[in-house]
Amino acid sequence: MALHRKHRLLVAADQSYLWRVRHQHNEGCEEVLTLRRIGSPSARILRFRSRPGFSVPDGGVSAAGVVGDDRDRWLNLNEPGVVRAFVDALSAADWPAGDRLTRDLDGWAWFAEAHDRHARRGEHAQSPASSPDPK
Repeated sequence: MALHRKHRLLVAADQSYLWRVRHQHNEGCEEVLTLRRIGSPSARILRFRSRPGFSVPDGGVSAAGVVGDDRDRWLNLNEPGVVRAFVDALSAADWPAGDRLTRDLDGWAWFAEAHDRHARRGEHAQSPASSPDPK
């Protein structure tokens, strides 16, 4: 039962996933999105580490779970729609339905496709420096 308190549920098409986001320090700051298929040992662990051209929260004023690139594209890994975009991107290319493996992946390799999928759904992430219109 503890697993369900730490993970969130996402239902995409005919498959259900448990997912979570965490910030950790492993040779610097990184955001980690873990996706696990329910009923299968299969999982994908996407790691987002800060490097030239890519940003992750560093404990300052940036929001936890928000990752972005130098093209001013941002995704909040805490939003179910963003997670769905990553699931769809992975399922289309790297995560066949019968897969039973856990893979640790560079999240930036999937960032652009997930951003595009998310944007096509009409859900636009804001830069962490952006503030909502007070009107």
